[in-house]
Amino acid sequence: MRSTRHVVAALSLALAWPLFGEVQVISEAERTAVQIAADYLSRGPSAVAEQLAATSPLRELAPGDQLADLEVRLGPHRRAEWQLQTAGAEAKDRMAIFSVAYPAGFEDHITFDLVREGNVYKVQDVRFLALATGNKPAVETAPVGPVVPQRKPFPIVPAAAGLVVLLLLIAIAVQAQREKPLRALGIATAVVVIAATAFIFKDAILRRPSANTAAIVPEKPKGPTTLAPLLELRRALCEGTGNVTTAYRLVDRAAGRGAIADLWKIQSDLLQIDTATAKATLAHFRAPTDRPLAELLRARLALLENNDVGAVIAFESALKLSSGGDALQLESAQILEGLGFEDRARGYYDKVIALGSRDADIYYTRAAEAAEGSRDDEAEKHLRQAWT
Repeated sequence: MRSTRHVVAALSLALAWPLFGEVQVISEAERTAVQIAADYLSRGPSAVAEQLAATSPLRELAPGDQLADLEVRLGPHRRAEWQLQTAGAEAKDRMAIFSVAYPAGFEDHITFDLVREGNVYKVQDVRFLALATGNKPAVETAPVGPVVPQRKPFPIVPAAAGLVVLLLLIAIAVQAQREKPLRALGIATAVVVIAATAFIFKDAILRRPSANTAAIVPEKPKGPTTLAPLLELRRALCEGTGNVTTAYRLVDRAAGRGAIADLWKIQSDLLQIDTATAKATLAHFRAPTDRPLAELLRARLALLENNDVGAVIAFESALKLSSGGDALQLESAQILEGLGFEDRARGYYDKVIALGSRDADIYYTRAAEAAEGSRDDEAEKHLRQAWT
């Protein structure tokens, strides 16, 4: 009976093909990004360099570093498969999100941040999952950074008290000139008080920030920071043609590149089912961190270790840090459903549908659920969306 209903719904769709407005239409910004991505797959990094916005920080890089930096962000272009995700309605005119699969089985999510220059869209920035988002973690930890000395007030009260005592001691010393037994005591006491007063003044002066204090505060690096030193590792991981271990060991870890290299190595270790090495490296990242890939890998590692609750928490942290495309939300929904968290999974399915996802799988899944519940109208609706 159910299969009959499915056939009837499919035939009805074939005979009358109304375009369902709930599936999000590709925006002009996304269409431009697709053209740039296609050109990248054909010509490599220069295709994106030519489309950089005038205000893009990537323009500040030297030409050689710029091309290498772009390839690090986008991954090797040969034989890579790119799929456009569905961004939120509020974001589709300023970004385009892609799921990317590379020949060696490595995957990433690439986001083009776009700005309009005249009548065309240009690339402002290119982001990937291992980059820090700058968003505050759900649970904040005390920041670790350089200690900047604070200006302390001059100790007026102790200094004034010391001066008063000193004056009294001078008076005692004068009187002691007439009475010999008091002379030695007066001199000794005066020496102690003078030393204490001098210490107070010296300490106050030393605690004042000097003109050289600012020198211990680290200066911002001069010029832009490039990800170019990660290129060999990126190629080895994505193309499978180099030695990952050697490339990882030789990475210049300055300016945050070490964290990116670590996350990519963890991802590679999980692909090789080397959970022990992956877990040891991932332990260096606080939970939660501000890097979407760290939380995504934490979730996948938890799944491998049958830690259902840990997987759910990490997946949700990854979603909060990501650009908001539908691919991660759909993956989370499918994982949660498989773990038995059906209510949470349904919530993510609903969010993806409300997003106007262009991924047919979500609509086929919901159509099957509706058909099993004898909700024929709902099943037909989702089938129409999937076919659209």
